Amino acid sequence: MPNDRVLPVLLSELSHVADGQMVLINTLGTHRPHTDAEMVELLGTEILGRYQVIQHNCCADDSIVYLGVTRRSHEV
Repeated sequence: MPNDRVLPVLLSELSHVADGQMVLINTLGTHRPHTDAEMVELLGTEILGRYQVIQHNCCADDSIVYLGVTRRSHEV
């Protein structure tokens, strides 16, 4: 995804929400977490300095909450 083009527009639309109340989640799937340098390349120093950014680890059971099953039998 072209973060450098999409995130500024999206965050501008959400400017009514305080920076401290917004968390950006970097979904990794089964990939390794990004290094600090890679995060700067992906998001830029301005976004990293302004918002909390979490790299989601799909294998960390302690950070995943089971929400139930959808009407189409998909686990959430």
